[in-house]
Amino acid sequence: MKLNVGCGTHKLPGFMNIDANAKVKPDHLSDCRKLEKNFGKDSVEEVRSYHMLEHLCEKDGLIFLEQCFRVLKMGGRLYLELPDLTGVLEEYLASTVRGPCIMKQRIFGMQRNQFDYHLWGYRFFELHCILRNIGFTAIRRIAQPDNEFHAGPLLVVEARK
Repeated sequence: MKLNVGCGTHKLPGFMNIDANAKVKPDHLSDCRKLEKNFGKDSVEEVRSYHMLEHLCEKDGLIFLEQCFRVLKMGGRLYLELPDLTGVLEEYLASTVRGPCIMKQRIFGMQRNQFDYHLWGYRFFELHCILRNIGFTAIRRIAQPDNEFHAGPLLVVEARK
C-alpha cells in the first residue's frame, strides 16, 4: 500500500489519497496523526506528502512524521515536499512591488479555508534532525521535485525506515 497524505486536489494514481477535508473527496477521509490506527504498523511501502506538513503546528507535524515511521515497512520510503523556509524568506526580503504578496502567501498560506494556513516552517537541517531522531535513515534532499505542481523555493526530502 502507498499513501498520499494531505492530498487535497493532488491525487496520485496507485496511492490511497488521504485528506482531512471532505470537500476534496479523498479516497480516505482521515486525520494524518492517526495513520497507524487507520492503516496498521509496518503496512505501507511509501508515504508521500505534498505541501501538507507546513499546515500543521510544530507538535502535530512531529506526530505526523512519527506516524509515517510507524506505518512504513522496513526499507519503506517517505517523500516530503514543502516550502523551503530559508528560500521563501530570502525571496520575500528581496521581492519587489508585485512579489511581496505572493511571497507572504508562501509563508502564511493562501488562507482560502480552515485547512489553508501555514502553521510552521522547516529548513533542511531542522527536518533532517527531526527525521533522524524519529529513526529514519538515508535522509537526503532532492534537487528537483517529482512534479511541477507547486512553485516557489521548495524543500524536497526523501528518507527511509
